[in-house]
Amino acid sequence: MWTAMFTVLIAIIPIFSCIEDSALGIKISNLARQLSDETVYNKDIRPNFGDGPVVINITILVNDISSVSEINMDFTIDFYFRQYWHDSRLSFTPIDNVDELTLSGDYARLIWLPDTFIRNSKSLSMHLSTSSSQTNTLIRIKSSGNVLYSTRLTATANCPMDLRYFPGDRQNCKLILASYGYSTKDLQYNWAPGNKSFVLSDLIFLPTFSITGYNQSCTEETLTTGTFTRLICDIFFERSLGYYMYQIYVPGFLIVVISWVPFWLDQEDSHARVGLGVTTVLTMTTLTTSTNASLPKISYIKAIDIYLFMCFLMVFLSLIEYATVGFFETKRQTTKVHSEPIKMEPKIQPIIATNSKDDVSWIDKMSRIIFPTVFILFNIIYVGMFIFIIES
Repeated sequence: MWTAMFTVLIAIIPIFSCIEDSALGIKISNLARQLSDETVYNKDIRPNFGDGPVVINITILVNDISSVSEINMDFTIDFYFRQYWHDSRLSFTPIDNVDELTLSGDYARLIWLPDTFIRNSKSLSMHLSTSSSQTNTLIRIKSSGNVLYSTRLTATANCPMDLRYFPGDRQNCKLILASYGYSTKDLQYNWAPGNKSFVLSDLIFLPTFSITGYNQSCTEETLTTGTFTRLICDIFFERSLGYYMYQIYVPGFLIVVISWVPFWLDQEDSHARVGLGVTTVLTMTTLTTSTNASLPKISYIKAIDIYLFMCFLMVFLSLIEYATVGFFETKRQTTKVHSEPIKMEPKIQPIIATNSKDDVSWIDKMSRIIFPTVFILFNIIYVGMFIFIIES
């Protein structure tokens, strides 16, 4: 008999537990509806109305920075955006030790939310969950009335860049947060206390940039419609030189070196000298054009422009040197023909030709020294200035 009663008791306990859980769920659901009841709660009126501004604390976790574009002067950032504030109208009495409500993003339509926007954004999008069309949004309401509103955003923000030292440049891209309609009389933004108000994920990877740090600040800006709080986060980028070293600098250097090869060719072989000279000039022009095609059309000179211009100038002067040698060679041949008398002894002819040919060879001999020396000195000065700029 006792065994049967014990078995029945074991079977009944889970039923009571389910009933208790169901009752608690009903109470919580009723509480959530009561907090946002339109007859009591007006979502169009901010909290603490008439008694000082609402204080909004902000935290940001940067999940990824997918691109930094020089052409469009912008960067794309994916981040978790969290806002904290106090709304006394949403306070409640804890139910069975439940003092916090975790609600879905749909509940955001029923309560007041700050009209925060990214002032320097070009586009902004919210992410959707995999189970439905709901956005990645979280709302938590504590019994004290403290509210957490968290959402995941992807923004493409404007980032004006100074490319004078490109590709050794460092850029500062800003993320500026503000209220669209509420002035400082109604709403005040702050970075949340502590060292985790702005966090960069360790998984962020950019192929041509490295992130050197960030800085947070808060300022106020006065407009015709009032004074507004601005939260600013500066993200500092430093460009990686590896790609530009192997794709631009090394090819440009080698093209210039190739343009010196005709200095060792016979000046009478004009076709090979001029052909190689024209080829290096065209190759250098193509390299310069392809490099500038991936950059914005700016009016000032960049560091890479100086190097490419010097390379182009060197190959162009090499071509001029070939033409000069060709001119003297033609002049030598003409002088040889016109200065040869009918009865000239055969012994004199080699002497005249040799002297004239030695004069022409002297140009090539000097070019073999001057061109490499000038270009190597330029590279030493250029690299020295580059290192000074990067380290300063």
